[in-house]
Order: sequence, then structure tokens, then C-alpha cells
Amino acid sequence: MGTHWTDWTSHEFHGETFTSTLVYGFYDATMVFMEPMLTRAFLQRRPDETKTVSVPAHHPEAGRLPTSYRMWYDAASSRYRIDLTDFVTRS
Repeated sequence: MGTHWTDWTSHEFHGETFTSTLVYGFYDATMVFMEPMLTRAFLQRRPDETKTVSVPAHHPEAGRLPTSYRMWYDAASSRYRIDLTDFVTRS
């Protein structure tokens, strides 16, 4: 599974209750995934929230990275959605 990292400026590290956060995963010193972590109570609220993603100024492999993600409930399909958005190119 590699090493997991999270943003220490997130609300849950500053006296607030954990509801959601973004976890970054690394293997062999390379970021290989981003994973939203959400509580069941957060989802039951049927949220519509957009959060910022911290992305590095330089990335070992050229590519596009999201700078935000949206968590929302799609009433038309009765599904929860998490969309990565606002991509930037890093090299």
C-alpha cells in the first residue's frame, strides 16, 4: 500500500471533528494516488462541497493533476459522486 500522507492544515488536526479529508499515497517516493476519505455521517448529509487539492509545483512525471475535488449527492441517480476538477499540467 505504500506510505499515506495528509495535509496537516486540514480541519481535523485543528480541533474540529473529522468529516472528510484527502489522503495522498506514495510508493517508492512517488505519489501514486489521491483518495478522499469521508465519514458515513458526512455522506448522509448529502453534501455539495468543493475542496482544494494541494499539488506540487513540480512533479516527477509530466501530467495533469486536479487542483480541487467536488463531493456531492446526485439526486437524479441516487448516487454519491466525487469529481476531480480544475486540472493543471505539471512537469
